[in-house]
Amino acid sequence: MFNTKQTIKVNGMKCEHCKKRVQAALSSIEGITSTNINLKTGIVKIKSPKEIPFSTLEKVIQEAGYEIEK
Repeated sequence: MFNTKQTIKVNGMKCEHCKKRVQAALSSIEGITSTNINLKTGIVKIKSPKEIPFSTLEKVIQEAGYEIEK
């Protein structure tokens, strides 16, 4: 299986609860196989078999209460 890696920066995560909320939101997207979130930097690394459209990532992150830095 081919793995695509994407990296985004999420603003507003301040605690472990925030991190878990973002992970849960991203896990709801079909195809995402794993996420790795660095709470200090806000960097989120996503693995999936295909690239997930930025608009999809942005939508679920916003619904979780956070913003993606563009």
